Amino acid sequence: MTLRKVVLLILILAFALPGITQAQSENLSQAEISRISNSVVLIYSLDRSGDVESSGSGTIMTPNGQIYTNRHVVENGEDFAILVIEDIAEQPVLRYFATPILIDDNLDFAILQIDRDAEGRRIDSNTLNLPVITMSSAPPSIGDRIFVFGFPGIGDGFLVLTSGSITTIQNDTLNGERIPFLYQTDAQI
Repeated sequence: MTLRKVVLLILILAFALPGITQAQSENLSQAEISRISNSVVLIYSLDRSGDVESSGSGTIMTPNGQIYTNRHVVENGEDFAILVIEDIAEQPVLRYFATPILIDDNLDFAILQIDRDAEGRRIDSNTLNLPVITMSSAPPSIGDRIFVFGFPGIGDGFLVLTSGSITTIQNDTLNGERIPFLYQTDAQI
């Protein structure tokens, strides 16, 4: 992954995606780790025959099953299996399938909507009451400590937690307004 994609990923993650959270202290409690872990999912991108083509992390953002992830996680996929954590020391288990409702190539961003159970039966997403990540009320600043939750290849299918600090913030213009656009961290991603 290029440095530009990494810092763009940090921008998206800093506000919501695969389990990045800011901390007011140097450590997270076990309760906070458990709460955040329950909102982070492993996404399998499936081909036409249902075989796993690729995988990546996502974060449940709404109780009805909207998941934020990266475009590169869902590109070329025909369907998307959603695996959730039942025990933090075990690999996640298949619970749902989802359909993309937004894919943005420019931001490497995508939103999936859970719409089927593990057997592929349609579900009413309004009946779900899934755990969600709590958004930070303040934007991150240089030096802020962050914690990154996800399912990188090095985790062999298990949830991985790393931490670090925001090392760079770069502004850019969006709709005529200067806003933070790129964040970089020294956390291992």
